[in-house]
Amino acid sequence: DSNMLTMFDTGANIHLIQGALAEQEHLELISNKPTTLTVVGGGAIETQYGVFRFFLGPTPDGSFKEVIAQGIPDVTGHFNHADLAIVNNELLTHNKDFAGEPLPERVGGSRAQLLLGIRDPSLHPTPLFRLPSGIGVYRSPFKDVSGATICYGGPHYTFGPDADASTMVMFARMVTQYRNSVYDASRFLLQIPNQCESFDHSISEYVTNHPGVVEVQKHCCLQYSSQPVVCKAAIPMARYRELMEDETHDALVSYRCSKCAECEDCKKSGKTRAMTLRERHEQEVIERSVEINENLRRVEVRLPFLSDPVQALREKFKAADNYREALKVYQSQCRKPTVQKEAVKKVHADLVNLNFMQRLDTLPQDIQDQVSNAPIRHYFPWRMVFKEDSTSTPVRLVVDPSMTRLNMILAKGENVIGKIMDILIRNQLGRYSASLDIKKMYNQLKLHPSHYCYSLFLFHPS
Repeated sequence: DSNMLTMFDTGANIHLIQGALAEQEHLELISNKPTTLTVVGGGAIETQYGVFRFFLGPTPDGSFKEVIAQGIPDVTGHFNHADLAIVNNELLTHNKDFAGEPLPERVGGSRAQLLLGIRDPSLHPTPLFRLPSGIGVYRSPFKDVSGATICYGGPHYTFGPDADASTMVMFARMVTQYRNSVYDASRFLLQIPNQCESFDHSISEYVTNHPGVVEVQKHCCLQYSSQPVVCKAAIPMARYRELMEDETHDALVSYRCSKCAECEDCKKSGKTRAMTLRERHEQEVIERSVEINENLRRVEVRLPFLSDPVQALREKFKAADNYREALKVYQSQCRKPTVQKEAVKKVHADLVNLNFMQRLDTLPQDIQDQVSNAPIRHYFPWRMVFKEDSTSTPVRLVVDPSMTRLNMILAKGENVIGKIMDILIRNQLGRYSASLDIKKMYNQLKLHPSHYCYSLFLFHPS
């Protein structure tokens, strides 16, 4: 019998419900055990409530959707009340097809008591189109208290100055970070979509009228026109660190690069700043080990050793090879169930057919002799690993170079994992966004024959 403000959050992987309200409505309790939830930034909160089960509906086809939600004292903070009359009028002016259809009258005015995460996408509204003001129009599978299935998403000037200010300051932060990153700022300026032209409010208005909303040392107007212009806003370092996630510690260490310990270039670039002298050296070793053969249209690589592999591996093996150690691990895999072995045999056959690996006795005789006469021969211990959620390679042959200490003498290089804010910024620039994967990318790197002796492993078709 209670009205419940609901928030659709595609960034959450679970559903949350206000625990007190769930108990008040006598929802089915399927677990009374509280848990700990990890939140953005690495913090954690205790739920203090168990897990509840209930149904939402009916949907337009008359069905009901089961929802299993974790109880929690407060799902969100307070949302200001917003009257949707002006937004509704804009919708009807833009599209007459919605005339006569119930439209939402208001939103907010309390905390959200229910949060629906991305666990079940069928619960979420479907995007229809975007109005000229920038707000999105969505179709929900459920009706609200006014009988409407239309809902809106995004900032709008009628929602109050705080909403616009938060959006603008976040945009200013993104611009600041982008212009301090390794990407070409001119490309960013040219690809800002023109549909934002109608947004002409400035940060200075909100700093003046709402000094507690933002902390901006230098502010300027962010206005859009037919010729997009972006003005940089300097964000306090404390705010900047919050956005940079894992760069927090980098901002506190001394700057170093391979040229000197007080390099101004390091201070300007977040990427160079994060490098230590060791990482720079290792990265150079890796880059020297890779060669692009344009004539054969392939990438040839050598293992990026940091020290003499013959001496290092002989000290570990106490012999010219680690055949016995690799054989012991291989025999343990041979004792696996037949179903698993058949799956691994298929994976192995696929890799052979794609020329990613080859039997030693089928190689040219000179290469066989080079491997047999090598001062050290390294066999990879390997194990079969199952990844059920992978559709392309649910079964894999995974080698273990740490067991033989091969990893100890290989260069790791710099951390090139993309930062989430950089990824989000790039995603906003173009008209289209795509997610791609290179099939068997690492297997397509051609190992130089002189390093075959370090990349041996045991396998028999039986």
